Order: sequence, then C-alpha cells, then structure tokens
Amino acid sequence: MKFKIHRGTQEIGGSCVEIWTDTTRIVVDFGMPLVNPDRTKFNSREIKHKSGQDLISEGILSDIQSFYNGRQI
Repeated sequence: MKFKIHRGTQEIGGSCVEIWTDTTRIVVDFGMPLVNPDRTKFNSREIKHKSGQDLISEGILSDIQSFYNGRQI
C-alpha cells in the first residue's frame, strides 16, 4: 500500500490524501481550503465559474493524475 498527501500538511482544512495498491485507488478527505495562500478567508463563491484546469493551476484543486478525466476511482 502506498499513499500521497497532495495538500494540507501545513494547514487546517483543505487536505487531500490518496491511497493505492496495485488494484485499488481511493482519495480521502478531499477538502476545500479554508484560507487563501495570503491567509485571507477562502470564498468558494469566487471560484464557481472557473474551469477544473484553472482550479488546478491556481492550487485550489490538487493535481491528481487521471482524477478528473472520468475514470472511476
């Protein structure tokens, strides 16, 4: 079994952890950030119309290989 912490090791909230074996893959605790990088309060309404790729490039969503392309996890 392997695991990777994608986000959340230095903050409260916004964590994302992936766990996998040769045959199974799960993502647990896929949280939204509580604060922005500048430590101001995160407002999810501000990202409502952004694309998934925009959210990944801005660090709001974790860039997890093949997670957002419709494959079942």
